[in-house]
Amino acid sequence: MDNTHVNQSLVVFVLGTTGVGKSKLAIELAKEYNGEIISSDSMQLYKDAGDITTNKVTTEEMQGVPHHMMSYLPMDTLNYNVGDFTLKAIEVVGKLPIVVGGTHYYTCSLLWSNSIISYDNDTPKVNDSSNDIENLDKEKYSFEKLKEIDSVMAEKIHKNDIRKIKRSLDIFYSTGKKQSDIINTQFESKKLRYRSCLLWLECKDQQLLETRLNTRVDEMIERGLIEEVFNIFKHPSITQVTTENFTKGVTQAIGIKELYNYYVLLNQYNQNEKEFKSKYNIISNNITGTTTSLISSNDTNSSATTPTIDKEKLKDEKKLKKEKEQLNKELFNAISEIKSHTKRYAIRQVKWISKLSPENQLEILKLDSSDLAKWNDNVFQVSKNYLESFLTNSNLNAFNINSNNNNDNNNNNKINNNDSDVLFY
Repeated sequence: MDNTHVNQSLVVFVLGTTGVGKSKLAIELAKEYNGEIISSDSMQLYKDAGDITTNKVTTEEMQGVPHHMMSYLPMDTLNYNVGDFTLKAIEVVGKLPIVVGGTHYYTCSLLWSNSIISYDNDTPKVNDSSNDIENLDKEKYSFEKLKEIDSVMAEKIHKNDIRKIKRSLDIFYSTGKKQSDIINTQFESKKLRYRSCLLWLECKDQQLLETRLNTRVDEMIERGLIEEVFNIFKHPSITQVTTENFTKGVTQAIGIKELYNYYVLLNQYNQNEKEFKSKYNIISNNITGTTTSLISSNDTNSSATTPTIDKEKLKDEKKLKKEKEQLNKELFNAISEIKSHTKRYAIRQVKWISKLSPENQLEILKLDSSDLAKWNDNVFQVSKNYLESFLTNSNLNAFNINSNNNNDNNNNNKINNNDSDVLFY
């Protein structure tokens, strides 16, 4: 593994699942060491897309610490990729940069100088527009063809994910090289982009983490998550078709796709309710006028009109009530899906971090945030001591810190996974 010519600028990486306090720790360290935050969360790049939906820290929570790579892309940007992110993020590395975020391939693009991101930038852009997907040569871009050409990637890509199948096959068709071979080659020759200090914040109590994640979703809804998502749906360029069923741009954020059916049903219900009120207000006025007129003329048939209309109204009321029940059920299901997908995402994040250090000999400091009452002792002070060893010794990096004598508290928390594997996408 080639680790020569590593940029000696120190970069701190705060890793961890959603809901464990990554932003809190990053901000505390930035205040302590005059640092600045670089967000590596792909969903936080978009502006006017909802700060709640994308879990951005508030201005108050930032505590005056500069944050970069947030809120600068128009909401309808659908083809921004990790290569674009890397080029822009590198420009803002200064002072003590602290990278924090949950999008692992964005984090990898800043951690490694020769990840697959470099390959993506050097090759023609793959056109993944909806029209091109619909007009694909079905045989040339079939899942069976991918299995025939690159069985390794076929095991990692779902058979119905046409966009990823197309991208993998396009790499082969344009270069003659399998995507999996390119990944493996780059894996073997990976080199750190910067001198790196890696911190892994986790909640070891899984039941507690699940409770926190569920509570977090509930709080996001109370703060206006649903309203934010509805505003995204109202954008003229954001549709189920243009985003390929919410798989592009900001629509990939958890909570958007899950709420779409509720959004459609709610609009339909509101329209039906409006028509119902309009219909029976008008009829009621007519009944009153007609009844008065008929009574005054002693028409014995006047009583026959009202029961018929009341029967129709009762039928429409029952229909509307049934729609309301279905609407509430859909909202409950959507919230349940958001919570479930959030927990699944957290599991994937843990798996990725666990695989970050195979034969690379990368060392990561693990920090347990389970007991928030002990945050200062268990998280901040430990990470502060660990980081200071990097700041006072310019020879330290995530590769060679094992060879240095550090205090016992730090050593007890450090990990080095030599039995894992990792691929970059």
